[in-house]
Amino acid sequence: MEGLNSRKRRLVLSDDDDSEKVFTFKILLPNGTSVELTLRDPEAEMPLGNFVRLVKEKYSEARKHCESMKNTRDINWKGGSISLQDANDKKIRNVLNLKNYKPNKYHILRLHRVFFLNQDGSSEVAQSFENMWDSTPDTDLLLELPEEYTFETALADLIDNSLQAVWSNGEDKRKLIRVNLGKSKISIFDNGPGLDDTDENSLVKWGKMDASLHRSSKSKAIGGKPPYLMPYFGMFGYGGPIASMHLGRRASVSYKTKHVKKVYTLHLEREALLNTSSSQLTWKTGGGIRDPLANEIRDSHGSFTKVEIYEPKIKDVHINRLPSHLKDLYFPYIQCDDTSDRGKTITPIEFKVNDVDLTEIQGGEVAITNWHSCNGPEFVFQLHLKSESSRELQANARMRFVYLPFTKGKENIERVLEKLKSDGFVISEDFQSFSRVSVRRLGRLLPDARWTLLPFMDFRNKKGIKAQILKRCSQRVKCFIETDGGFKPTLSKTDLAHHNPFTAALKNFGNKFSEKEKDVTVEIRKATKVLTLLKLQMEYQDWILQMHHQYDEEADSGEDQPVIIVGPANEKALGISSDVIRVHQVLNRKEKSWKRGQKIKVLKGACAGCHRTTIYATIEYFLLEGFEGDAGGEARIICRAIDIPDENGSFLSVGDEDASLEIRGSLSLPISVIDSGKVIAVESIEWENRLTKKQQKSTSIYLPGANHYENLETNGVPVIKMPIVKYAGQPPCTDKGIIDLQEPSLYHENSLIEFFLNYDKELFDSICKLAERIQKVESHLNNSNEKKAETEQEMVKLLEKVEPYQLSIMDSSFTKDELMTKIRSMENSPYSVLCSLSKREKPPNYFLEDLIGVVALIGTVQRPELSRILAEYLGEAKMLGLIYRSFDTASSLEKYNQKGEIDYERALHAEAAALGKAISNRFHVICFEDIRPYTGWLHDDSQRRLALPNPRIANGETPEGFIGYAVNMVDLDINSLQIMTASDFGLRETVLFNLFKKLQVYNTRENMVAARTCIEDGAVSLDGGILSENGILSLGYGNPSICFPCENQKVLPREIEKILPQMEGKKSDLRMIEERIKGLEHSRAKYIKKFNKKKERYDKVTDRMKPMTELLKYKPEAGDGSNSSGRLS
Repeated sequence: MEGLNSRKRRLVLSDDDDSEKVFTFKILLPNGTSVELTLRDPEAEMPLGNFVRLVKEKYSEARKHCESMKNTRDINWKGGSISLQDANDKKIRNVLNLKNYKPNKYHILRLHRVFFLNQDGSSEVAQSFENMWDSTPDTDLLLELPEEYTFETALADLIDNSLQAVWSNGEDKRKLIRVNLGKSKISIFDNGPGLDDTDENSLVKWGKMDASLHRSSKSKAIGGKPPYLMPYFGMFGYGGPIASMHLGRRASVSYKTKHVKKVYTLHLEREALLNTSSSQLTWKTGGGIRDPLANEIRDSHGSFTKVEIYEPKIKDVHINRLPSHLKDLYFPYIQCDDTSDRGKTITPIEFKVNDVDLTEIQGGEVAITNWHSCNGPEFVFQLHLKSESSRELQANARMRFVYLPFTKGKENIERVLEKLKSDGFVISEDFQSFSRVSVRRLGRLLPDARWTLLPFMDFRNKKGIKAQILKRCSQRVKCFIETDGGFKPTLSKTDLAHHNPFTAALKNFGNKFSEKEKDVTVEIRKATKVLTLLKLQMEYQDWILQMHHQYDEEADSGEDQPVIIVGPANEKALGISSDVIRVHQVLNRKEKSWKRGQKIKVLKGACAGCHRTTIYATIEYFLLEGFEGDAGGEARIICRAIDIPDENGSFLSVGDEDASLEIRGSLSLPISVIDSGKVIAVESIEWENRLTKKQQKSTSIYLPGANHYENLETNGVPVIKMPIVKYAGQPPCTDKGIIDLQEPSLYHENSLIEFFLNYDKELFDSICKLAERIQKVESHLNNSNEKKAETEQEMVKLLEKVEPYQLSIMDSSFTKDELMTKIRSMENSPYSVLCSLSKREKPPNYFLEDLIGVVALIGTVQRPELSRILAEYLGEAKMLGLIYRSFDTASSLEKYNQKGEIDYERALHAEAAALGKAISNRFHVICFEDIRPYTGWLHDDSQRRLALPNPRIANGETPEGFIGYAVNMVDLDINSLQIMTASDFGLRETVLFNLFKKLQVYNTRENMVAARTCIEDGAVSLDGGILSENGILSLGYGNPSICFPCENQKVLPREIEKILPQMEGKKSDLRMIEERIKGLEHSRAKYIKKFNKKKERYDKVTDRMKPMTELLKYKPEAGDGSNSSGRLS
């Protein structure tokens, strides 16, 4: 051994690297066994015989200690032709050249063409090998497994590995994950880079329980843009083997990388692993080598990883429910909004389950919730959390709130739950217990993080009418929390770590922090503004009310013809705030019909006023605010308690042209008592029993004396009780029609006088109420007319400012300054970082001195249509490409570590981190001096346009509709024209020609298609056609967010641009005011007409009472002495 390690010339890989070189080889032997050989600082070349001798010694040593190897056939080390074969089937016969192998990597070689000691003298080549991989954990992790590990959790762990793998494919590369579920086998395939031969990412590491392949990358998962799609989930390192063994009895892992031809495999068996782990904590697993299958070649780019689980513990419910479950789990990776503000929905991962694309699956809680949410704006803000004791610890979260309105007599949340149940999900929640907060970490759903309302969302302790609406409507809000890698998950990755301070701060958001949470500071950002918690709460309340008024259909569930009441005088008593209410006798709510006269009981604690006891009552009416079809509005139940007589209940008065509702002794309850299940229909037997108990508990009735009658009120109407009157003399002669008080039927307690006085009083009160209503309507009408005049005056002023401009032909394309502002505002882009650096007092010159600019800003175009189509042809990445003068400066923007990975602590990434930003996507850098230029340009042209001949069709003519070459249609500004290379070439000959080549521009698609025989480098048309140089026709329509600035557009001053939405708002306000005035004028006319009728009736009654008043002028004899003067009181 020592002789073999002695050497004349040490292997040197670089002049400045004196570190120890370690080469690790896995040698696959022809009898189906394997040994591992490590060489430290070997010679550059090693004779094959010496290498095989080392392998033989390793084999002999291993055979002594391994029982399974003792039972295998021996190897004839002396006979036959011995050679080695690498992963690409290259034979090594004489010398092993170690320069062909990188140190610190895992290299697999096969010992080839060795004869076995067979009786017939034949030779064999093994395809599978015992103890090929050592999966022994480096820590005693077997004792640290999660207590609960479900089928779905185990499968998700394996898919996490695939997701992490395909994410490294690059932005423009296909990313495929395919899961197949069957009763005999489960397979998970991904077209990621495969498990390579590095120590950190080898197949050995996949099998080791504590060897998470992506743990070292977790720092990259902090920051960036929501929804924080950076799948560095690995934290605890027992995903692969534990997950596969939980799912089935046997598993096989296959992988292939691009630089090898063969597929390597690892085999796991549950019983074998458990037997070895319990005795000596050593997991030696078998493996193999094979050729790739046809479907593996088809679905991969030359590399892949496939995990297959045999004899799985699977049920039909898993197969049926799995697609929707996985779509919920990885929803943002399957479909999400483009983070580049282009307003598109993108599909980051191509995800298939049993050959069905998950984008086509309609089920799952997320998709169903989104489907039933309203079309209104979401309420979104972000939280940035920092630890005061350790500034290095930080985390980010985006809070996204959606509103699920009440429509068609039912809560949409209930529809979500019903749909999930019908799809086979086990749902134990109802409307009240529905989890209104769900959490994702790095885009992956944490299924056990189903929280109740956050303190920020809870309005239970608030009081007032507005608070009642907020309490009810806040139950219709669902909060989706998206967190980055700064938040820590539980071991099973199903929830956030409960005792983590960031988790505690998030759960307690909206309350004062406890002592434990005071170490955490929270910054609130909404859009680009930093908000206080109080300001955020106010905006959140306004958003809920806005959603309620626009999308809830609570006031649209009556089932009978309503009575319309305009301008009710007793709004407060009725519990409503609208000028218009509809009175119904039948209401559909929660898919149940409620009717007038129905007996109910309102449970204790149902609402304010019902805290102490359960109330038995009879439904009288339902009040719905607004006209039929109006969104929003409140709904109330008018009901009469069991101990209130019928005559003291509410009273609906319906005239020919008017209606009113007096609540009297009845109750007005919010409709939420039905929604919460606190109102229950009562059967007649229970009602009678309750009524009997009430009567038994009643006390004796108090009868007031005569002197109390003057102030007695019945149902709110004063009753005047007259004393008994006897006249001493003959009463005066009366006219015809005058009633004689001595008539026995009328003389008794003067009942007729009492009747007239009460009737007179009721009529007079109704006239007064009408007068009050007229006065109130006129007050509203005056206010509305004043508001209309103010709005019209404001519109006149706005029109005076806008009149000089032709608004109808304005275009929305950007000016150069606007485009520059937009690009600067694109957070986490390299140009935004460079702009921020340039504002420093001492900016870093090595990043800025050679910077020429951004492609989108080097020139302008003449037409908006041309700006849009050229931007769409190039794509946003090229439009935002940075132009640097030299390659050296461009390459200095990014540095790499020894493993070839980006070093985020150096160069531009470090500067971005210092600014609180993170450059998370690829970006283009154009090296100006290194571009091969186009050599011909028009010398008499100030724009230095290129001398390109017009295209010619078969007849020698220029195609119809040809406008020019794109490279010549971008007008360079004066500064850009002066930028030259050392060889005197400008931006057009270099940068623009490199981007566009000879791209032709036509008027229409028809022109472009007709000229395709003479199109060399592609073509575009102003109406949106794109024909690539390789003959690919791009269909559809794009809407790029970054375009070339347009020179000849109608550019309005910024103050005018602000006026346009103001004008639209004023127009909308004016329409609403005019509709309100029309309704108020109609109501006033009805009230005045009714007032005149009742006043005429009152005058007639008064005339009839005059003779009776004359009779009472005579001095009477008091019958009871209570009022000797005979004066009416």
